[in-house]
Amino acid sequence: MIIENERIATMSVAGVKNLTNLEQIISIKVSEWKSSHKRKEMIKGENYYRNKTDILNRERREIGASGEKEIVGNLSNNKLVNGFFRKLVDQKVGYLFSKPLSVQTDIQDYQKQLATFWGKSMLRMLQNIGKEAIKKGIAWLHVYYDETGQLSFMRIPSEEIIPLWYNAAHRDLQAVIRVYEVETYEETRRTVVTKIEWWDINGVKRYILQSGGQYGLVPDIEEGEEGAHFTVVQGDSVKPVNWERVPFIAFKYNEEEQSLLDLIKELIDDYDARKSDNVNKLEDLTNSSYVAYKVHMEMNRKDIYEFGRGVLFEPDKIGNSPSGIDLKVLYAGLDMDANIIESEFQASLEQLRWFIDAHIANTTGRDYSNEAVDFRFNRDILIKESAVIEDAKNNRGII
Repeated sequence: MIIENERIATMSVAGVKNLTNLEQIISIKVSEWKSSHKRKEMIKGENYYRNKTDILNRERREIGASGEKEIVGNLSNNKLVNGFFRKLVDQKVGYLFSKPLSVQTDIQDYQKQLATFWGKSMLRMLQNIGKEAIKKGIAWLHVYYDETGQLSFMRIPSEEIIPLWYNAAHRDLQAVIRVYEVETYEETRRTVVTKIEWWDINGVKRYILQSGGQYGLVPDIEEGEEGAHFTVVQGDSVKPVNWERVPFIAFKYNEEEQSLLDLIKELIDDYDARKSDNVNKLEDLTNSSYVAYKVHMEMNRKDIYEFGRGVLFEPDKIGNSPSGIDLKVLYAGLDMDANIIESEFQASLEQLRWFIDAHIANTTGRDYSNEAVDFRFNRDILIKESAVIEDAKNNRGII
């Protein structure tokens, strides 16, 4: 699949000789994306976060007279959803993104300029981007200018973005196809229209997915068939301007762009199924066994946190006041995941910084692109305060 992506990505810019070739590429990529496993898993990640797991679609089946399993309607069919996925996602987001990001540089004027972009709204944006990346493997940030001329950033749902990369490393974008739906009304009749945008360094082209057009695409007259990334007003003139990069930034959960759900879905599904089955048995068979079920469920629950790299609090095991060492062990998996997320996000923030630096250079004439900037995440970890106080006493005069 990577080879195919690289082939089409090359065609998208270097191989496109006319508009027909481009529209053919867009049509092929959109068709592939709509039926792709990756997109389906992204939607599944959103559903599981909202506690809409596969157990809700299950019908109870029992072996019938034919010897095959058949749907039965006269027996209990409990569908118990357990919110493991939401808890693990929120745990990671809260741990890594609950405190403001520290953005540091040695140039005072540059520090002041950067500070204008890293307020509370950016903290909320990073939290949402982090949540999206964990749920779906990758999150997307769109860079644009709002109606007041302010440099702005907007999260785009991952399932709407088809990236075309320069290579298999998935670091540099060649183009982005965005596919999304909007509601329109013709008098009182509601219709859903699929819109498609093609973004590259030359600007944006807009289409509507509609039969009868070339490769099923017709120009989006309402939004504008094509345009620049943004425009600059100089007196009475309006000048179209494009960034030197595609104005979308990928934030990855990990290098493989693999979602958290992909790692633990089977465990969650098994837990939901076993718990629902047990309730069914308790309702239908009063003498059903509970011991073997309890052991399996306890092991499954631990596995979900183990392989989901979360923190499972068990006061009966570590006590109500765990030591500092206990807390380090408890947070080991979460710390491991946070380190990977932080590494990926720092690389993405450097890409975001490129757009901010370009904006500063364009508006102030000052070029800070060669300056060093440190993006530091401040984690929210539980500590044993008595141990910290004791350490401070023991190190008095040293620190």
